[in-house]
Amino acid sequence: MSSARQLVAPCFAALGLLVTASACRDETVAAAASAAVTSGVGGTPGQSSAGGALAMGGGGAGGTLAPPPPTRVGLEANARASIEGAPTSAERLLAELTAYAAGVRSVTLEVTWADLAEDGGLDALAARVADVRGRGLEVVVVLAVVERRADGRPAALLGKAWDDADTVDALAGMLTAIVDRVGGELAGLVVGSGVDVHLASRAQAVAAITGGLDGALKKLGASRPMLPSLAVGLSYRGEPWGDAVTKLAALGSASAFSYAANLGEASIPNASSPAKDLDAMIAVAAGRPVFLTSVSFTSAPSLGAAPSAQALRLETFFSALQPRRGHFRTVNVSRLHDLDSVSCARAADRQGLAIDAPEITFVCASGLRDVNGAAKLSWQTFLAASAAYAPP
Repeated sequence: MSSARQLVAPCFAALGLLVTASACRDETVAAAASAAVTSGVGGTPGQSSAGGALAMGGGGAGGTLAPPPPTRVGLEANARASIEGAPTSAERLLAELTAYAAGVRSVTLEVTWADLAEDGGLDALAARVADVRGRGLEVVVVLAVVERRADGRPAALLGKAWDDADTVDALAGMLTAIVDRVGGELAGLVVGSGVDVHLASRAQAVAAITGGLDGALKKLGASRPMLPSLAVGLSYRGEPWGDAVTKLAALGSASAFSYAANLGEASIPNASSPAKDLDAMIAVAAGRPVFLTSVSFTSAPSLGAAPSAQALRLETFFSALQPRRGHFRTVNVSRLHDLDSVSCARAADRQGLAIDAPEITFVCASGLRDVNGAAKLSWQTFLAASAAYAPP
């Protein structure tokens, strides 16, 4: 039995996943998960498929350096496209098992404020957090009050200003409910995703949005002095921020960023500088831990990218992260599979963009595997990085 098979087969029951005992013993699914982890396009463990060894080690001349604090690597385990439409429960399970067997050490759970406010929303989140913690993985929850251009508020609040007392109180109440229910299990709690993009798309509401988030976080801090690491979720593309975003970046006890270099540009440059971008994030954090809630690189040919370039950029990112890993608590790579046409259309609609907009094209081709589940070059790169960043 292969080492991957040995890891995957017993994990059905041990991970506390929502499957029956008979499903846990299903050799077909176990074999598929094993094949998904080990299949690829060549390369050896610790070696990137882009051609060179992933530079993760390091020691001083004449002595051994103490290991840096662990950076927990995660992977958004989206299921591949299904011939029957929406992914089945078995396909979603296979995606989770594939990510786990690949060595992930953290899971980032993103949920919209509107969904969490529904009946049973908090119960579902608590069950998911307990499931992930039961695997021994760290959990970061992103409460998507906004998700880039999309407004994640409950319908009853959509007509109100962000700094309206009802909105501030409701957000503070939701954050308090999350902390009371699962706060002790979280490595981090992030408010919003790409809040800076939302501000840029609503210039007239910048002051209200900034004031509303600030007010809600202050209310939370006043009522719950013991909190998980707390941050406002921003995106980072290497561009300077305005005063409002700089203020939001300073809130909380941590910093949180999504990172997709050149996202939205019509053409992806051949060169990028993750080292420079990571240093800029560290400077913004000013001594606070950093959570990278999403890290993605595309292979879309129409943007001038390719699978080999995607793999190289991912390798360059993780190599740049190595000497800086003491600053970054978790790194969540997006995503396991490319998005199918239905998911791409849904993403475009949610962001108010055309289906062929460069941002949507970038995102839809950012998986480590294609829509049919076949491994890209970046899959082997991720396996090498995941192994290198596994805590001792």
